Amino acid sequence: MEKRLNNRLNMYRVVRDYLNSNMHLLNHFPGLKETTDSFTTILAIIAELNKDKSTATVGSSNKKAFTREQLEDRTLEASKILKAYATFTDKIKLLDGCDVTSSQLSRFAEQALLTKSSIIIEYAETHQAGAEPYGMTNERVNALKKAYAEFDEKQTLVRSAIVNRKNAGEQLEARMEEADNILKGKLDVLMELASFSLPELYNQYKGARVIVDR
Repeated sequence: MEKRLNNRLNMYRVVRDYLNSNMHLLNHFPGLKETTDSFTTILAIIAELNKDKSTATVGSSNKKAFTREQLEDRTLEASKILKAYATFTDKIKLLDGCDVTSSQLSRFAEQALLTKSSIIIEYAETHQAGAEPYGMTNERVNALKKAYAEFDEKQTLVRSAIVNRKNAGEQLEARMEEADNILKGKLDVLMELASFSLPELYNQYKGARVIVDR
């Protein structure tokens, strides 16, 4: 949460705590208890949204990095085997198509890596029998296909997490405005009544309403 909103949220929490701790002196004001309860509920929702906004992509991104590394390793391994097979069987087209380096794979954007890996998978499946003496076993082909599928899936999950984070941010803003409306439109109005009979409590409330820049 950006600093501006965080400072506002801290003020909301101070007001909530002040009202709840002094409710036994204030609950004779009509609707104050119910309004404070609604305010408290919204602050709990804001806390959850803020947590979702902050952490939505962390776990997914870490998993994506791991599955990318797996796919790069499997793709490079298959490429080296196919390159050896193509070299000693004079398959020039295969040699050109399967040649890729570790540094190239690591620099590829996600979709480019998936595209190159799918090409290597196609070559591996097509030439598996002939390249088996060089190490292109069915198990190795399946491991490459599995690494491809896992990375492709994590790509989707990370995109979903980014969308969820954006949605959480938009909901957070809306809930902050909702809390502000309750504070200014209801709680402040009710607490103005306390200034007549409970001036000290009212002054303390005004102190709680101050936004501290941290």
